[in-house]
Amino acid sequence: MKTTRKKIGAIVVGLIVILVGVGCAAKTMGYEFDLSSLLFDGWWTVFIIVPGVIRLFDKDSNKVFAVVLIAVGTALLLSRLIHLDLWGWIAPAAIIAVGVSIAAGAFKEQNDEKDSKDNETPKDDAE
Repeated sequence: MKTTRKKIGAIVVGLIVILVGVGCAAKTMGYEFDLSSLLFDGWWTVFIIVPGVIRLFDKDSNKVFAVVLIAVGTALLLSRLIHLDLWGWIAPAAIIAVGVSIAAGAFKEQNDEKDSKDNETPKDDAE
């Protein structure tokens, strides 16, 4: 049985192939169209956002990575649409994220050590 991600991927690829086929058939029938009029400024960010959304609903994938993809894609899209100087904000945000990750990792290691000490069975002195 296919996983959800593979099913959605197959559907997306199938739709793209169908659209290409329809475009070729339309051109053969004499229809001319400009694809650039269909695209918006920052259209390429969809290729970051959509995989993030798919990962968000996939039960086997990392949800944090999915949220990061959606956030980065949305931020890049907004920077293109409202002409925001996003790059001036990316470096400080990345530094803060790395710091939070390091601090969270230290707390996780501390909790793991505490749990392993709590799970040790005391040695019986009577033996």
